[in-house]
Amino acid sequence: MSRVAIDWSTAEVRDGELRVAFEQPATGPQRKRMTALVERLQRPGEPWGEIAVKRGRLVVSDVGDGAEDDVRHFLESLVLEANAAEDDGESAQAEQVDERDRRMTEAFQAFAPER
Repeated sequence: MSRVAIDWSTAEVRDGELRVAFEQPATGPQRKRMTALVERLQRPGEPWGEIAVKRGRLVVSDVGDGAEDDVRHFLESLVLEANAAEDDGESAQAEQVDERDRRMTEAFQAFAPER
C-alpha cells in the first residue's frame, strides 16, 4: 500500500499560489478521493482559492496572508482521508481474499479420505 504524505519542505509560494509536493506520487484513487473531498468541503470565503490535486503535488491558488495554518490543516485532512479510504478498500479486499481462501481450503480438504 502506498500512503500519500505531503513533503512540506518542498512548499513554495509565488504570487499567492502554493505548490507543495507529495513524498511519493499519489495514486489515481488517492487523487480522485482528495479531489472529491475538495469539491465537497471547500466553502466560499475560505482564505484560499482553488485546490488542484496533481499526481506529484498539491496546488492552492490565492492563499491569503496569515492563512498558512488553515491551509495546512485542510490539506493534511485531505491526505488523511485519502489514506483512510485506501485502508478501507484494502480491508474489504483482504476480507474477500480471506473468504476465497476459506472456501478453497474447504474444497481441498474435502478431497481427503474420510478417517
